[in-house]
Formats: sequence, C-alpha cells, structure tokens
Amino acid sequence: MNKEKDQVLYIDDEVENLRGFQFLYKQYYKIFVVTDAKEGFEILEKNNIKLIIADQRMPKMSGVDFFEVAANLYPEVIRIILTGYSDIEAIIKAINKGKIFKYVTKPWDKDELKLIIDNALWSYNITAENRNLIQSLKEANTNLEKANKKLEEINQTLEQKVIERTDEILLQKDEIEKQRDLAKQQRDQISLQNDELEKHRTKLELLVQERTVDLIEAKEKAEQSDKLKSAFLANFSHEIRTPMNAIMGFSQLLAWDTIQEKEKKEFIRLIVSNSQHLLNLINEVIDISKIEAGEVILDYKLCDLNQMILELQKHYDEHKVLMQKPNIKLQVDREIYNYKLTIVTDINKLRQICINLLENALKFTEKGHIEFGYKLQDNDKNKILFYVKDTGIGIEEDARNYIFERFRKVENNDGKLYRGAGLGLSISKRLVEIMGGQIWVSSEINKGSTFYFTLPSNVNTDNSELKSDKKIISPDTTYNWESKLLLIAEDEPTNYKFIQKALEKTNINLLWAKNGLETFEMVQDNNNIDLVLMDIRMPLMDGYEATKKIKEFNKNIPIIAQTAYALDYEKEEILKAGCNDYISKPFTVHELLTVINKFLD
Repeated sequence: MNKEKDQVLYIDDEVENLRGFQFLYKQYYKIFVVTDAKEGFEILEKNNIKLIIADQRMPKMSGVDFFEVAANLYPEVIRIILTGYSDIEAIIKAINKGKIFKYVTKPWDKDELKLIIDNALWSYNITAENRNLIQSLKEANTNLEKANKKLEEINQTLEQKVIERTDEILLQKDEIEKQRDLAKQQRDQISLQNDELEKHRTKLELLVQERTVDLIEAKEKAEQSDKLKSAFLANFSHEIRTPMNAIMGFSQLLAWDTIQEKEKKEFIRLIVSNSQHLLNLINEVIDISKIEAGEVILDYKLCDLNQMILELQKHYDEHKVLMQKPNIKLQVDREIYNYKLTIVTDINKLRQICINLLENALKFTEKGHIEFGYKLQDNDKNKILFYVKDTGIGIEEDARNYIFERFRKVENNDGKLYRGAGLGLSISKRLVEIMGGQIWVSSEINKGSTFYFTLPSNVNTDNSELKSDKKIISPDTTYNWESKLLLIAEDEPTNYKFIQKALEKTNINLLWAKNGLETFEMVQDNNNIDLVLMDIRMPLMDGYEATKKIKEFNKNIPIIAQTAYALDYEKEEILKAGCNDYISKPFTVHELLTVINKFLD
C-alpha cells in the first residue's frame, strides 16, 4: 500500500514558475498551484494542506500579507516564502507577521529547495504526531481518573453494604468471608489496572521526551547546516566574483587600441586561467550535489596507470606556469616503472581525485617540489596506494580532523588568502569511499603534506569485454573535412558562432537549425548530411524528441548531443534517446574536434 503524498500549496502569479515547480516535484508531493491569494484560501479550506510556498511579489496581495492571514486561520500549516536578496524588509515582515518557517532566495536550486520542503514537511508531521501523543496522554489520564472515581464509588458502596448488613454478616460468617474475598479480588484487579495505566502513562511521557530530544538535535543540526551553508555561500560568492572580475576586466581591456600584442597574450592567458577556475568551482558544486544525491555511477574500464600519471605530470608542468609557479618541480615516483599496471577502474573518477590533490598541492606550495605516484602495498596486495606529496605550508593538527568535510578550508597564519570553495577534498574523500578505498593525510607545519588514498587493485587479466580509455589525439592535429556536411542544431547564436569559428580550418560544410523541429525537417529533406551536432535544450522541440524522430527514419546518421547537463542519469537519457555520443558544455575546440573526428574519420 503506497503512502499518501503530503499536500503542498504553491502560489505564484507566474504560470511558468508553477509549471516548473509541478514538473520538478510532482513525483514527491501532491501539489496544488494557484496564481492568487483568493484561490489559495479556497484550496486551504477544502484540502489538508501541510505546506504553503508563496512568492513575495504578487499583485493584489503579497506573499507576506497572505501568510499573515493564513497564520491566523491555519496556524499549524508550515509557510515558506520565495524572495530576492533585495526584499530584506519583506523577509523581516514575513518572519514577524507571517511566522514563516523558511525564506528561500531566487533563483532557487531544485535540490536545495527539495531539502527545505522535506525538512518543513518533516517538522509538520512530527509536530502533528506530538499533538496526537499529548492527546493520547490526556485521554489516558482521563481514563485513570474515571477508574479511580469508579473505585471510590465501589468502595463507598461496599462500605455502606457492610454497615447495613453487619448484623446479617455476624449471623452468616461464611457469607461474609465470601464477600470479603470478592471485594479483595476486585481491589486487586483495579490495582492491576491502575498499575497498567501508570506504566502506559510513563511510557508515553518517555516517548514524548525522546521525541523532544530528537527535535532539539534535528534543530541543532539544521542550524549548524545553515551556518555552514551561509559561510559557503559567502565564500562561493567571493570565489565566483573574483575570476569574473578578471574575465570581464581583461575582456574590456582587449578592446583598447593602445594594448600591445604582448599584453594581449597575457590578458588572454589570464582570461583562460580564470575561466578554468570558474568552471572548476561550478564542477565542484555539481559533483558534491551528485554525491549527496546518490547519483554517482561508476564506469569501469581499462586504465594504464603509468600513462595517466605521466599525462597528469605533463598537464601540470604547463598548468603551474599559468598559476605563476614555474619554479615548483613536479616529479613522478620512479618506482611506477617497476609496475606498469593496467587496472580496471573508473578512470575519470580516479583522475578527478588525483587532480583535486595536485591542485591543492600546487596551490599551497610556494617553493620546493611536488611528488606523486603509486605503490603496491606489501601487507595488502589487493590494494594500490596512491600519494601526492608537497613541500608546502602544511596543515595544523586540529585542522586535519575537518579538512575532508564540506565547505571547510584551511586558514594560513601568514594571512594569505587561498582560492577555493572548500569542496575538493570532500569530493575526493567521498569518491574514494564509493570506489572502495580510504583517504588520509600526514602533515608537518612549514614542511609539507602527503595525501594518501587506496583503491582496489583489480589488475586486468582479460581485456575482451572491457572498454579501454579514449584514444589520445594531439591538440595540434589538423583535419580536412571539405567533403563533409555537418548540421548544427543550436538556438543560441553565440554558441553557433563559436562552433562555426572552431570548425573553420577544417573546411567542413555547415547547416544551421535553430530549433528541434527545424532540425528534424532539415535531416528529413537532406540525405547528404553526414553528422548532426544536437543541442538538447531547444524551443518547439527539444533535442531528445528530435533525435528520436530522426532515428525513426534514419538509424545510421550519427548524432552528437551537446549538453550542459551534468548528472550521470541525464547522460544515460541522452544515449537512450538515440544519440551516438555527447559533449558537455563548456567544451574546448580540441574536445569538439576530437568527438567529431570519431564519426568523420
């Protein structure tokens, strides 16, 4: 038997917001949506609404005014208000008069809003349950009082009968003894009933106390979570605005006629570096969201560990120059050449863990060297020990207890600020654990740190049923596709212009469709199209539907999805729709050429 869904009322004068909210959460809750306060009160009167979510800015009656009335009419219903950062006065008014449970700033994140809704519904349900428990306790007390009163009445009756029949009892001794025995049995039975009632009342009181403790602990955890989130949002805002300031500033400077060529190259380098930092921040937030939502899917394939290690060394030899640390020596443990291992693992997750640790090592090391590699453990042949060692600032002993927690960052006593959202090590720890390993750190202040992590060895002995890692193509590779015709399905002109320019040197012939319906019609009318680059989110018809319709009459035409989605199950949906491959936004020119070459080579 399915549990009945909790009922949620959402009020917003923007119909699109109502539709979006229903689409995202209808599988979790029974949702009522209205566009004004009058309809909202009608829904509240006719339904068992547990939670009201209202937009602050609405005609006729604002969200705060609506909540002020609703708080008096339906005080038990939880209230959440949606508002912008500029509505601080409305927020204060909502708290004072509307008695809101929570305010959520726009634009809201679907996962964070769901967590807030679940907490609100949990609070409503536990409060209702406590009310029921208290009512049960009151009823039990009432029953106990009635039983006591009944006992008093019986005792009074018995005493009266004893007085009235004293003479008879003296004459009928045997009968008197029987009556005494009967009275004793009745008293014993009532006493047992009283004991049972007392035990039940005690049990109810203990249950109420336990629930109260649980509520207090939940409240403290929620408050701690809010504090961490607030600190994270403040830090994240700074971390976003810092590279954005550099990107916007240097982009404006590039338009000046007085800028020299050498300065332009430096500005472009800085724009690229800050763009990469901004992308890393976004990826970290997406990664931690996927991990906490339990949506991480491991993709096992063959991994040549030495090749991966040497590729990372080459990348960071170049990357350290962008970080203005060219004198840091990046060295690989020579012992890896004794192993030359090929293992079965999730290569992308393993590479991500190594990158997070190398980024940290490079960030916190001002001079000296960074060494990394792997070893087979003597005491456990089923585990591989990876490590990244630096000669950086080191980590205080007390900080080692929390550096793997979300939103936590190590502060240095020299006053220098280091970039980062405080998520890299938390992501690495969770990924290592998901992959069946452990991670830890040893460190000494002003001498450096060494991060270790283990993974199952899974040494490959049969390659026949496993995919190997992607073929590596040099960024300097040139292509000549002058005989090929590529259809670009993209509704954003700036994105199309970038792709057009990126493919200019390949001499490929291009067609442009600005929505899914136009894409379908162009493929249907043109048999010469060799490849479709399909954007997933487009007007009139999205990329999913357009792909399915195209594959119905042309199963052989390759379709590459270009998507900004990041969750693993969304990528599975792309392939399930019929796409042959996908490329995630934002992508580089090299990444674009590489994926296209797979189908035009």
